[in-house]
Order: sequence, then C-alpha cells, then structure tokens
Amino acid sequence: MKVNVINTGGTISCVGDPLAPMSASQFAQACQQNLNPIIQQQYPGVQLNYVTDLTFPESTSGTLDSTNLQPTDWCLIAGYILNHYAECDGWVVLHGTDSMDFTGTALPFLLSSFSSQGIPTAVLSKPVIITGSQVPMFYQDTKGACSLRYNTDAFQNFCGAIAAAQSGVPEVCIYFDSQLFRANRCVKTNASEFNAFSSPNYPALGQYGIAFQLNPEEMLPPPVSNNVSLDNPTVLGQAIAQLNYVTQNINSFPVMQFNAFPAWYSTGSTPSGLIASLITACVGQGIKGLVLESYGEGNFPSGNPDNPPQGSIYQALQKANASDVVIVDCTQVLQGVVNDNAYAAGAWLPAVGALNPADMTPMAALAKLMVLLSSAGYSGNDWGLSDVKRLFQLDLLGEMMSVSRLDSRTHPTLLTGQTLTALDGSATLTNDPVAGPVLTKSDGSVLWTALSSPAAQLPGRLIMQNDGNLVFYNRENVALWATNTGVSSGASSMLILGGSASDGTLTLTVYDYSHGKTTQTLYPSSTAVHGQPQPKETSMSTPRKQFKFSGRIAPQDPLHQFTLAKTLDAAPDEHYIAPTTVNVNIVSPEPRTIGVPQYGPTVNGGNPSGFNPAGDCQGNFMSYKFQANNNCYAYGCNITPNTFPQPGRQSGYLLTASEFAQPFDTLGALVASYAEKDGLVFAGKSMDELMKFKSSKQGTNPGGGLKAGALNGHFVALMISPAGDANWPGDYHWARCDNSSGGCDSWSQKDGPDQVTNFDFAGNVITNPATANWTVNQGPIASGSPDAGDDQVVDYAFYCFMFVPTSGVNII
Repeated sequence: MKVNVINTGGTISCVGDPLAPMSASQFAQACQQNLNPIIQQQYPGVQLNYVTDLTFPESTSGTLDSTNLQPTDWCLIAGYILNHYAECDGWVVLHGTDSMDFTGTALPFLLSSFSSQGIPTAVLSKPVIITGSQVPMFYQDTKGACSLRYNTDAFQNFCGAIAAAQSGVPEVCIYFDSQLFRANRCVKTNASEFNAFSSPNYPALGQYGIAFQLNPEEMLPPPVSNNVSLDNPTVLGQAIAQLNYVTQNINSFPVMQFNAFPAWYSTGSTPSGLIASLITACVGQGIKGLVLESYGEGNFPSGNPDNPPQGSIYQALQKANASDVVIVDCTQVLQGVVNDNAYAAGAWLPAVGALNPADMTPMAALAKLMVLLSSAGYSGNDWGLSDVKRLFQLDLLGEMMSVSRLDSRTHPTLLTGQTLTALDGSATLTNDPVAGPVLTKSDGSVLWTALSSPAAQLPGRLIMQNDGNLVFYNRENVALWATNTGVSSGASSMLILGGSASDGTLTLTVYDYSHGKTTQTLYPSSTAVHGQPQPKETSMSTPRKQFKFSGRIAPQDPLHQFTLAKTLDAAPDEHYIAPTTVNVNIVSPEPRTIGVPQYGPTVNGGNPSGFNPAGDCQGNFMSYKFQANNNCYAYGCNITPNTFPQPGRQSGYLLTASEFAQPFDTLGALVASYAEKDGLVFAGKSMDELMKFKSSKQGTNPGGGLKAGALNGHFVALMISPAGDANWPGDYHWARCDNSSGGCDSWSQKDGPDQVTNFDFAGNVITNPATANWTVNQGPIASGSPDAGDDQVVDYAFYCFMFVPTSGVNII
C-alpha cells in the first residue's frame, strides 16, 4: 500500500527560533530519517511517498503558513491529488491549523462533482487525511540535524493520519489529537491546547487510543459504482477538467463571512446604519456570496425592530440579493441548527433571499458556496443561480444534516415525529405517530398520505431501503405500505422531496441513483390523496414491444426507419410510399451513410406567431398532410422535414439505446448538445434564466425596455425520460413557445405522430414547461386485461430551454 504525503506548510514543518518553514524536500528528508522506521513498526506494508514537487507560488520556500492560503491554493492541492490519483491508495495532507477548517470543506468539493439535482457524478474512493500540529515536528540543532521535538503533538497526529490513510475511509478527514473527524464538519476551537479541533454537530469517525478504531456507521459510503468512482479514468478525467475550470474562475466568485455585532442604526425617513453601509460596500467590491454569522438560531439585525422591511440592513441585503449575491444565514454559535423562524428577529431573512444552511459551519458554508459558484459555468454543468442555491441547501458530502431527502446508504430512516422539508419550507413530509407518513403544505392542507386509513401498532418507521424499496413498518416490524420498487440485486436510492408547493413544482419521488432513474413518483400522482402500495415489479424477461414515443422513432415504425444507403440510392421498399430518400453521412456512433425516408419537401415556418397548427409550415402538422411524419422536434423547431427528425442527425450524430440508459442529466445534456449541432442555442434551466437570455438577445434601450421585434427566433423546452427497466427504453420531448417575443407564457407541443395541442399530458394549458405535467400512461405492460394493474407509466421531466434562431437551423 502506498500513501502520498503532501506538505503544504504550517507549524508541523517549521523549525528554529523564531519558527521558520522547512522546504518540502527538507521536511521529507527529516521524516524519512526519523519517522519512517517507527511507522514501519506498525504498518510494514505501507510505503510513504513524500511529495516534493508541489509548491505554492506565493512563498519562496514553496510552502505556506495556512494564514496566507488563498482559494487557488485549495485548487493546487486538489489538482495534485487528482492528477496523481492512480499512483497511491491514500493521502495525508500536512496543513497549518489556522485555515484547516476552510480547506477541510474546499477539498472534498473540489475532488467531487454532482448533477444539478445533487446526484454524485464523481466520488472520492480513497482517504484524504488532513493533519497538522500545535507544536513543530522536529528540533533542528546548530549543525542542521533534525530529531523529534520534545512534547510535540505532531508525531501523534502524523501517526494517526497514516493509520487513517491506510484504512480506506473514502472521504476527506481531519485527524487531530487522537480524533478522526469529517473535515467539512470541523471547527478550530482551541488555539493553545492540543485538542485544537472539534466537530460540534457530527460525531467523530474514529479515534486512536491504544488501537485505532473507526466508527463505520458515521462514515460516508464508497462510490455507488465504478460509473461514478474516481478510480474510473473517464470519471477522473471529467473531474480534472472541472477542477481546471474552477481554478481559472474561482477568484471571480469571492465569498465573505459577515458577523452580526451590536452597531448603530437609525430608523428615520432615510434609514441608515453601520452594518448596512458595510454590506453595501462589500457588494460594491464584487462579492458573489455573503455568509452571515447571525446570533443564536439565525437572528440578524434588520435595522428596524418594528418593521424590518423599513430597516437599512434589510434593504442592503435586499439589494444584494437583487444583484445575484447569494446570502446564507449561518450562526456564530458553535453547536446547533439554524431556525430562522424561531424568532421575529430572524424570520424576515428568507424574504431577502437568505438560504438556511441547517447545521453547516460558517467555514464550510463559505468554501462550499465558493466552489459551487465557480463550478456553475463549467460546460458539463451549466447551472443557473437557482441550481447553485438548491445545491447549496442539499447535503452533498455530509457537510450538513439532510433536510429534504432520505438516502438508503447514509440516513435511510424517518422516525416518528421526524420530517423532510422542501427547501423553501412550503411543504413537509412528517412521520405522524397516528397517521404515518403525511405530506402537507405549509398551511396544513394534506397533499398525500401513505396509509388510506388508520393502522394498528403505530407509530412506525419509514425506511428507504438499499434495495430501492421505500417501506413503512409499524412498531412490530410489519410492513404496512411499500412502493414495491425493490430489486434483489440492489438499488441504492433516495426519497426526494423536491421543488416547491408555492409554484406547483413540488414532487415526492424515489430515485434510484445506482441506475440513474426515478422508480416511483408519490406526489403528484394520479391517485387520490392517499397512495396505495404499487404493483410489484414485473418478472418479464423480454421488453414490451409496443411503445409510444414523443421524439424517438419507435422500433415498430417502418415508415421512419433509416437504412444503410449509398449516394443516390433509391428509396428502399420498406419505406412504403416515401418519394425520396435523403442520404446523411453519419459521424457517430459509427461512420457510415444512411438513407432517411422523406415524405414531402422541407418547409421552414419561421417564428411562430401564436398557436396556429393549421397555419404553421403550410399545414404540414395537420392530419390531411404530414402530421404522422413530423414529431415534437419538428414542431418545436417549426420546421417540417417530414422525416420524423432526430436531434443531431442532420449533423451526422445518432442517439443510441445505450445513451438513453444514461442518467437524466447526462442524457439531457447529450440531447441538448445534439440539438446545438443542428443550430439551436442553450437558453437556461429556469424561466428566470430564459428571460435573461431573451433580454440579452433583444438588447435594451436607454429607457430599459426591450427592443421590440429584435429576438429573431423562438424558444423551445426539452423534456427527458431516461430508460427505465426492460419496459421503457427512454425518450425525449419538446414543447414550443408561441409568444417568444411576449411573456413566454403560451406553449404548445406535438406528441410524436399525434396532433398538435397547447395542453400538457394531464390536460392543463401549458404556461411554463418547467412546471407542466409530463407524465403519460403507456397502457398495460403485458397483453391482457387493461385492469390488470401493470400499466407502464412514463415520466418526462423538464431539462432546459433552448433558442431556435430564425435562420441557420437544419434538421432531418
């Protein structure tokens, strides 16, 4: 086993009087002479490799006192680890104590990646142990020879860090004074004793007494599969690419902490105050995040005790929020959870956009927010500000308590009286002692219950099992309700309370992150308020042969299947009445030329002006012309090639069955990228981002109004439904905006070969595709009675908005 040791600097590697830093190579030589023989006594199979080629450019010695570490130095450390990840089995990072708790959060986030929904896409599989000391490791005599220093804590901390690094614990930790802590939970709480660090809101992961012992129930689990592990070269390469982007951009996203403190303010007709002036000045310096360190449970002075909105501090924060500064309401109290609704003095903070970090430390909040903001623009992410805010409030790496999810591998159980809460507080799932699991809005109205009537032997436990089954057990361990989504081979899953009841986007779903698919949507559902146990998974060994696709070409559809072709080949017989075969040169997945049947000349309808199916594209979307030959993609682009067009095909790219089996975000990004090859332009992942994109395309006049008629295109929305089990191979769907130059609140869609409609799949008028209902019942899985209870229900989910320019779009 090989452990790499990185020396960044700090007290542990200082010598002399006054203390001065050793270079990495000097420290490595001293360790090899004095420490390695002792380490070999306990761990003869461990090979220590002291890194000497990582230097920090700010310092002539190449190492840094952690007081002078800056965010780009976090990136240097993370970059060295990722670029040498395959060379060793664990890492020890020697670090000064002053900012160790900041680095302890920055590193795990820089070494990981996530989808916009907080699902891991790159996961650490090896230990990274940070340690340091209050007293230097070595004494250096007048001849320059080094020996262990008297009464140093450095030796014990180094030994413990090596023990942890060879243990396999797959996360970033801090080892100090015989305790192994999760690094993103740590705070420096003692400046003059050996017990410098503590973890106020989370238990220790291990401890070293006579023997080294781990507490596995407190540790993060390893990657759920090789598909997301940094041991996978592809995943590692993607993580390195993202880190390179962050390194280049992190200084453009400064985040600062701001303590609440007693200061003067006035409540007159023109409110003012010291704190308000300081906040305004900080925003003026370009900060992108503001971590408030409030009093108590999250109380911060508003500048007007009787009417907070009239206070100078309230107004300063409101302006900061309007300027897209992300505000976080932490507490300066060491232990406990932020509850900004406990007192009126904190209840106003959500109104100015302040996010609730639960029990996250201010140091963790700063580092996490800075890394998320810096990662947002990476091409593999393209997160909007709303995505960053959502991700910040999710427990991604154990840095905070999870408020909206159960995870089968980390916190699977909702005990009696415990709750999951929507991130904006608009809805709560409660394990009620009498009624069992109940989902309610903030006004108390019931949205969903697991049990249709009171049951015996309550209270009970709601458990997200690691086989993918969500089960409610009574106190005698009898299952009263289940989603029946479990599989014998295992399916690590989450119960996710997502969205908001305030804008109609609330969802309660079971998501299998082992396979990247939603296995159950509990709310909204097509049933009544209560949800009965669902039918168990079918034992079919072959796929259901009949599918209705919105975008893809169905396997049973001979009209639109392409064939291998050579230039000028005639239309093959199996294309029936197609008068023309369009030959397309394919680049991926396999270079070749294919023949695409075309049933009529292409018509470009230009920019849609309202909902007018009969008038669009010379009526080609109507049943009396080419309705069956133009799908959702054709209608979205307002172009009728009469070929059942596919994203990317015109440019030589074909979507494959294996690609439809990828996770939601991966598939969505791929379909969108293929549409971009056809000429479409990414326009955001929320209506706010779409409107900002629209403003950038239209421009603004000196009065601030939009230039009428300057859009030169229209908007579409992309929905994705990844492959499920053998009964659903995956699909995409597009909707079109019919008033792109107006309020963008009138949309329509065409479901595969069906007719055009301005209703969603539930019969609701489409005003915003991101909140519309895209669930469709495909009918019974097996042949037989339609009442057999084995219907295939497919969920499409909104992925992004795109822009279709008036010219330059080509589809086939």
